[in-house]
Amino acid sequence: MTPIEAAQKASQLSDRVLFIAVIVMLSGAILWIARYFLKMHEALSAKLDTAEDKFEKVLVQMVKDGQEAQKTIAVCVSRNTECIDNNTHLNVESAKIMSETSYLLKECRERINSGKCG
Repeated sequence: MTPIEAAQKASQLSDRVLFIAVIVMLSGAILWIARYFLKMHEALSAKLDTAEDKFEKVLVQMVKDGQEAQKTIAVCVSRNTECIDNNTHLNVESAKIMSETSYLLKECRERINSGKCG
């Protein structure tokens, strides 16, 4: 059937039948479009799930790396604190020795100046 014959046949039908045919065709088109968007939505949901899984794996790895780095930093800080404490102790001892030495030098100078040495 050619388009011209289809148009002539449709012109012979009543308006009520044409209206129902248009409603059926529009309903079919709407259902097809809804089905298309539903498939697109499912595809996007699957991609989102995949991306979330990848993100979760990366996040878990980052947390593990962060915990390892935190442990390393804690050990480093502990060692540095021990070194500082040891050096402070050595510095206190050095200061005591230096003050005793300077005291002895002062006494020796006073003796030399007073003529009591020698």
